[in-house]
Amino acid sequence: MYNELDEPFVLYQGAGVGQRWLAYVDGPYRIMAEVTEVDSATVLGLPDEIKRIVFTTERGDSVGGEVVISRRYGLVTGIRFHQVLFERTTYALAGMDAPEAGRQLPEPETYGLAAVGDTFQIESYNYLTEPFGSGTPFARRNSSFTILEVDTTQTGIYAYRARGDFYDYVPSFAGYRAVRLDTVFDFTIDRVPDALTEVQPGQVLISPGSPDRRRVAKSELSEHRCGFLQLRASTPVTFPPGENCGLDDSHVDGGPGPVYTQFVPVPLDSIHGQAGPQWASLRYLSSGDRRCGTFVDPAKLSVSTREPLTHRIDVQLYPNPAGDQITVELPDDLAYDLEVINPTGGKLRTVTAVRRSTVIPTRVLPGGVYILLVSRDGQLLGRRRFTVE
Repeated sequence: MYNELDEPFVLYQGAGVGQRWLAYVDGPYRIMAEVTEVDSATVLGLPDEIKRIVFTTERGDSVGGEVVISRRYGLVTGIRFHQVLFERTTYALAGMDAPEAGRQLPEPETYGLAAVGDTFQIESYNYLTEPFGSGTPFARRNSSFTILEVDTTQTGIYAYRARGDFYDYVPSFAGYRAVRLDTVFDFTIDRVPDALTEVQPGQVLISPGSPDRRRVAKSELSEHRCGFLQLRASTPVTFPPGENCGLDDSHVDGGPGPVYTQFVPVPLDSIHGQAGPQWASLRYLSSGDRRCGTFVDPAKLSVSTREPLTHRIDVQLYPNPAGDQITVELPDDLAYDLEVINPTGGKLRTVTAVRRSTVIPTRVLPGGVYILLVSRDGQLLGRRRFTVE
């Protein structure tokens, strides 16, 4: 019977144990729904309340199996969860226009939509898409930016203008260096596809096509550590004629589709594919009353917490912390070039052709952390970190 339904069943999340309502009408056929149990459970790794619902005739005769519905997410499971044959959802959740019936999934428009003034700090690894990825394989980037303008008029995307700073991790520097500071830039993010806007979490999505060769994807819902919901559709899988096993359309085993996060204009994800691990993580967010994470001061971000494991030459530097000056001692009589830089890579002082030792005044430097670079013929040979009190 459920494979021939023209209309979905209606489920009320706010109904209590013993409550009964008309869930489906088809001419003379009237099917009732009734809540039989409400209990605490963990759904998607989070504490939730679930309720079991059964279907009967008006006289109380059973007409099928039960479903389990989650109050927090509206997650429905059961034998009639979706219709494969007719590509229709069997159940509809009441409450989108009736809040008393229970919380529904957020409007699709909230995924990826930020507001003017929102501030974000994003860290990414092996993320090849500019501006939040460096474009270099296996590179790490930290991006801090504030939204200046939002354009919601374009089809399929949200377009943003923002101002921000970008830092890339440099292994030889053992820390981050600024690549762009106080930069105004434009970027876009895809909106949630129409195919995902009206589906329940966990639902199988089927594209048009013959039953012998169909494409299937699965809608997945999760919660970000900041409390935002994230929606993803797995990569569609094509089933060849007569085959029970399919090949997903990315031609790799199990490649996931994109993930969409509420209120965050950057695709946040963590996957491991043929190109190795790739991730983009939200480190900090400030949006109206919403706060998440701790903003990392670029000055601290850009300074390594350790010295490099090896040096080509032995460089001595004292006192550290420094007052009015520091003494630098070198291992031999060859001519070396010294450079003092700040945590963002800005050059503050250069001394050339130093042999054995020299004194560098530091009284004009503000208190903080600095790095001494020692090179010869343009090749970096040593590095020391020091502080000025």
